[in-house]
Amino acid sequence: MEYKNRSMLWIILLVSLSIFSCAESPAETEDDEYDFTNLGGEYLGQTPPGRTFVRFAPHIITDEMIHSVTASPDSQEIYWAERNGIMVTKLIDGRWTTPELASFSQGRTDFYDDAPVVSPDNTKLYFNSRRPSGYAAVSGYSFWYCERTASGWSEPQTLPAVINETGGIHWQVSVSDSGTLYFGIISGAAIEIYSSRLVDGAYATPEPLDVINSLGWVICPFIAPDESYIIFNKVENGGALVEYYISFKGNDNQWLAPQRLTQFPSGESSFVTRDGSYVFCKSYWASAQIIEDLRPD
Repeated sequence: MEYKNRSMLWIILLVSLSIFSCAESPAETEDDEYDFTNLGGEYLGQTPPGRTFVRFAPHIITDEMIHSVTASPDSQEIYWAERNGIMVTKLIDGRWTTPELASFSQGRTDFYDDAPVVSPDNTKLYFNSRRPSGYAAVSGYSFWYCERTASGWSEPQTLPAVINETGGIHWQVSVSDSGTLYFGIISGAAIEIYSSRLVDGAYATPEPLDVINSLGWVICPFIAPDESYIIFNKVENGGALVEYYISFKGNDNQWLAPQRLTQFPSGESSFVTRDGSYVFCKSYWASAQIIEDLRPD
């Protein structure tokens, strides 16, 4: 078992190294003294991008970020993960706050909280973590969530056993309008994407996405709120290369053959804003029109 755990963690390490070594990013200078006192406007006051990916807020979001930038459905909060936890900045009274660790991610860098995403209805925040869960997930990675309250996010809770005891390392969850969860599992020699429907308030047994998984090693899904498409990563060369793919649903509600997103820079994880305006790829963003350009007639 210990050997298998080490193998799985090595795969993750290879994927992470590919992000930092292969990212097509120009050299940027981060500014630790960035002035937030007058920073307003949507998406940290950044100039909206076109169809070409550009660096998002390079003087605010550092190179320490791990997975893709995400935002709350109302675009009033922006989240990303760094090595010491999940970071957040909020638009309050027209000004963005200085980024800080999210309330539920403070004080414990050994938890490795990662891959945050807010549900489409803005009531829950999902993430994966190595904090003790009581589940038998390999290496300790499990899915957690917080509920929004009047005073902020609640204390984290684990997703139920039907999700977290699906064998293997749990890696990035995404949620649709219907409450269906899409997530990655690394287990043995397989890296696959599963979905679990929310039926009468309970999650159904996870099912593999066979059309997507037929590509080989696939991970890090982002599901469109209406489930009309899914963006995900395909891992090649033993983890040394990470490519982006997309699959749309056909008229028969089945996933169509995935196509590679050649416009996306190398990296891991993606996110599309709730209004469908922008797509994020790690610390880059572009107009989500590049997705609509590919949508079947």
